[in-house]
Amino acid sequence: MEYLKRYRKAFRFATVLLLAAAFFQSISISSAFDVIHHWDGWPANVYYGIESNFDTNLGLPGATDIVAYDIVPKWNKVTWHHLTRYTPWNSNDTGIATWNQPTVTAPGCESIGVLGPDPAITCPEPIYTSAHTKARIYLNTGSYYGFSWTWNNSGIINCSSNPGQIDLKTVTLHEFGHTLSLGHNTNNSAEVMVPDCRVKQVLWMGDRDGAVQIYGPKTSWDWTDGYALGETNIIALRNNVAGYFNSTNPPPELGNRGSEYGVTPVAGSRMELLAGYAQASYSYGYMRLFSFANDNTGPHNEHYLTIDSGTKIRWFQYNYQQSTMSIDFRMSDGTYARDYNNIRDQNNVPLHPAARGNYPTGQWIYFEVDLSPLANKTITEWYIAYDNGNTHTLGQYRSYFENFRIEYP
Repeated sequence: MEYLKRYRKAFRFATVLLLAAAFFQSISISSAFDVIHHWDGWPANVYYGIESNFDTNLGLPGATDIVAYDIVPKWNKVTWHHLTRYTPWNSNDTGIATWNQPTVTAPGCESIGVLGPDPAITCPEPIYTSAHTKARIYLNTGSYYGFSWTWNNSGIINCSSNPGQIDLKTVTLHEFGHTLSLGHNTNNSAEVMVPDCRVKQVLWMGDRDGAVQIYGPKTSWDWTDGYALGETNIIALRNNVAGYFNSTNPPPELGNRGSEYGVTPVAGSRMELLAGYAQASYSYGYMRLFSFANDNTGPHNEHYLTIDSGTKIRWFQYNYQQSTMSIDFRMSDGTYARDYNNIRDQNNVPLHPAARGNYPTGQWIYFEVDLSPLANKTITEWYIAYDNGNTHTLGQYRSYFENFRIEYP
């Protein structure tokens, strides 16, 4: 099935088990992401509308508010990409509406086809292989050969009854993931982007990390607000480093923490810890934060974040013990940000963690790094790293990171 058909939507729930089986046999299961992924011009804000009769057509009072104030904010907390509502909406714009003719192609869906028995469909409008200009979501309010859906806000999904029962939050959370260009995933059945008949109203790790790989992170590591949290204790590169107490248990650590060791987050209630023990005068440990581990599409790296001239990363950092720690990332050409001496922060200090030993301990410091010299390169993995190669300092190292995010030009 061609890649656009992957948007052919969400939960393709069936009226009977036979139809359900037929669907799940025919669906094109992709990696976590689809080929068309970027919005034209890399805007920080993408404007979307909601159909004026949305609540009435669904028969669900308050549906507009659910989308605008519950569903969209969940995705907006994940990356610097931001969906901003405007009114009015029409079928030529990005947005969400209802469609009561499942056997007729909805506006903007000509490349995908009719809604059919699906509860919803998302139709992107591509302009070339790496971008699309808009995406339209349609929720099914009609009858498909005698079968129809009733919409609720009670967390009820029943795929085998007729009419079927469908939860608005579950479907729209999944569909807005498609507008961000996330495809169907198979990693964890709890994830929103896995198409099945389960109620899912919370973004899981795979959902959030998928969006980060396309648009870059925006995170304060706050659990309750659904920010991208990243991976935990995954060491990608190491040399002469052990856990914080010079042991293997615990190992070198990267993970989410609340206030500890007298350090409190800059904002919110959580921060990201990097900790370990340098055993030799040349020790390093690069801990993987975000990665695109499920990319099955071959060598072209269509899904990776592309750096533009003017793209920046920024974060706050608190060095508790030692200070040769920093953000780093790997690119699709096999090089790392640390390899480039001209990638420097606002104080003209190289991004390489080994070069950052002159920064003090015991205080939060704001950092901003212009990535313009790397324009047109693509980022495949993100790291938080320690490297004592310039200071040769032994012993415990510990640092905290907050409000790590991409800033687009």
